Amino acid sequence: MMQKSYLVLWILSSLTTKNRLEYAGFINEAKGNLAAKSKAEELMEEIHAMDSYEKGLNKKVIKEIKHFYQQIIRQN
Repeated sequence: MMQKSYLVLWILSSLTTKNRLEYAGFINEAKGNLAAKSKAEELMEEIHAMDSYEKGLNKKVIKEIKHFYQQIIRQN
Protein backbone atom coordinates (compact mmCIF):
# COMPACT_ATOMS: atom_id res chain seq x y z
CA MET A 1 0.00 0.00 0.00
CA MET A 2 2.82 2.38 0.85
CA GLN A 3 4.44 1.93 -2.58
CA LYS A 4 1.16 2.83 -4.26
CA SER A 5 1.06 6.11 -2.27
CA TYR A 6 4.55 7.03 -3.41
CA LEU A 7 3.58 6.31 -7.00
CA VAL A 8 0.52 8.55 -6.73
CA LEU A 9 2.60 11.33 -5.17
CA TRP A 10 5.20 11.03 -7.92
CA ILE A 11 2.54 11.16 -10.61
CA LEU A 12 0.86 14.20 -9.02
CA SER A 13 4.16 16.04 -8.61
CA SER A 14 4.92 15.58 -12.30
CA LEU A 15 1.60 17.01 -13.44
CA THR A 16 1.25 20.60 -14.49
CA THR A 17 -0.83 23.01 -12.46
CA LYS A 18 -3.58 22.81 -15.10
CA ASN A 19 -3.64 19.01 -14.90
CA ARG A 20 -3.88 19.17 -11.13
CA LEU A 21 -6.80 21.59 -11.33
CA GLU A 22 -8.62 19.17 -13.63
CA TYR A 23 -7.80 16.35 -11.20
CA ALA A 24 -9.28 18.37 -8.32
CA GLY A 25 -12.47 18.78 -10.35
CA PHE A 26 -12.56 15.03 -10.91
CA ILE A 27 -12.10 14.40 -7.19
CA ASN A 28 -15.01 16.75 -6.48
CA GLU A 29 -17.28 14.64 -8.68
CA ALA A 30 -15.93 11.24 -7.68
CA LYS A 31 -15.18 11.57 -3.97
CA GLY A 32 -17.06 14.66 -2.91
CA ASN A 33 -16.47 18.13 -1.67
CA LEU A 34 -14.12 17.43 1.24
CA ALA A 35 -11.49 15.69 -0.92
CA ALA A 36 -11.75 18.40 -3.58
CA LYS A 37 -11.42 21.13 -0.96
CA SER A 38 -8.23 19.53 0.31
CA LYS A 39 -6.75 19.41 -3.20
CA ALA A 40 -7.86 22.99 -3.93
CA GLU A 41 -6.24 24.21 -0.70
CA GLU A 42 -3.03 22.45 -1.70
CA LEU A 43 -3.09 24.26 -5.05
CA MET A 44 -3.75 27.59 -3.33
CA GLU A 45 -0.73 27.02 -1.07
CA GLU A 46 1.41 26.41 -4.14
CA ILE A 47 0.19 29.65 -5.70
CA HIS A 48 1.23 31.57 -2.57
CA ALA A 49 4.66 29.93 -2.75
CA MET A 50 5.25 30.95 -6.39
CA ASP A 51 7.46 33.87 -7.25
CA SER A 52 6.09 36.66 -9.43
CA TYR A 53 7.66 35.28 -12.63
CA GLU A 54 6.04 31.88 -12.13
CA LYS A 55 2.71 33.53 -11.30
CA GLY A 56 2.96 35.48 -14.54
CA LEU A 57 3.51 32.28 -16.52
CA ASN A 58 0.52 30.60 -14.89
CA LYS A 59 -1.83 33.60 -14.71
CA LYS A 60 -4.75 31.94 -16.53
CA VAL A 61 -4.54 28.69 -14.54
CA ILE A 62 -4.20 30.59 -11.26
CA LYS A 63 -7.42 32.46 -12.06
CA GLU A 64 -9.15 29.12 -12.76
CA ILE A 65 -7.83 27.62 -9.51
CA LYS A 66 -9.09 30.59 -7.49
CA HIS A 67 -12.49 30.32 -9.15
CA PHE A 68 -12.62 26.57 -8.47
CA TYR A 69 -11.59 27.15 -4.85
CA GLN A 70 -14.38 29.70 -4.37
CA GLN A 71 -16.91 27.24 -5.80
CA ILE A 72 -15.74 24.52 -3.40
CA ILE A 73 -15.94 26.88 -0.43
CA ARG A 74 -19.49 27.92 -1.36
CA GLN A 75 -20.59 24.27 -1.50
CA ASN A 76 -19.75 23.77 2.18
